[in-house]
Amino acid sequence: MKKILPIILAAVAFIAVLLFLSPTPDDTVLVAGRDMSMGHVIEEGDLASREVPSDMVPEDALRDTTEVIGMTLSVGRSEGDILQRQHLQVQDKLLLSTVLSTGHEASRRPAVPWSNRQGPVRG
Repeated sequence: MKKILPIILAAVAFIAVLLFLSPTPDDTVLVAGRDMSMGHVIEEGDLASREVPSDMVPEDALRDTTEVIGMTLSVGRSEGDILQRQHLQVQDKLLLSTVLSTGHEASRRPAVPWSNRQGPVRG
């Protein structure tokens, strides 16, 4: 019995190590199929699917091409980067919320950064 006990303990330790080191299941996510700059409107050819270990997938990772095509990148992405919702500009969300909350018509004028303004704005 004394000779078998070390063998049993070694086998249990080996199985425990295998379970601990076993790979996590993969999850399919969308990645940038090529380098894309900020402001790029995503087309089908810009996307690729990739299997990534589930524990490395961000919570807001994108998986469905239909929810991405036609959207605009708010940040640049390099080829192979996992695409996330936070990387996409929300189209007209601010405009719509302004119209709904105020009941007034909103214009689609481009925003001008404060650093580009020429002195104080006077009404």
